[in-house]
Amino acid sequence: MNKVQQPSPSTAVIVVFASVLSFIAFLMASILPIQLNLPKRNDLFEIFVGIFTILFGIGFTVFVLKKRDGQVSFGKLFIAGWMTALVMSVLTVIFYFLAQQLNWLGFGDMPAGVIPTVLLKYNALGMMISALLAIIFKKQ
Repeated sequence: MNKVQQPSPSTAVIVVFASVLSFIAFLMASILPIQLNLPKRNDLFEIFVGIFTILFGIGFTVFVLKKRDGQVSFGKLFIAGWMTALVMSVLTVIFYFLAQQLNWLGFGDMPAGVIPTVLLKYNALGMMISALLAIIFKKQ
């Protein structure tokens, strides 16, 4: 059989795919407790889910880039991981906005300043986790 080398996805495609995948995990963790009539979510659970999904998205991006390219620079790993967190933050803000506007899932009015707060949290966590994972995977 003739083995034809398939083109690998670009970094932008990897970043968007990883952020959508991690956003779906965040979405499921936000919707399932409500749909299953579990007790009201607490802030600690939301923090854990947010950190875990950011870590998953950045880890997935770094892993795929490392697998695709072999040797990858710190800058490329850092920027790609950070962009994954930023795309995920935009998707999360859109979800919160739509949930509040369309009264999905019993969301009440959003407090003032929640959109910039979510964007800043994801940005800061994305930078820190991305830098940490880029340093770890750069050494290998």
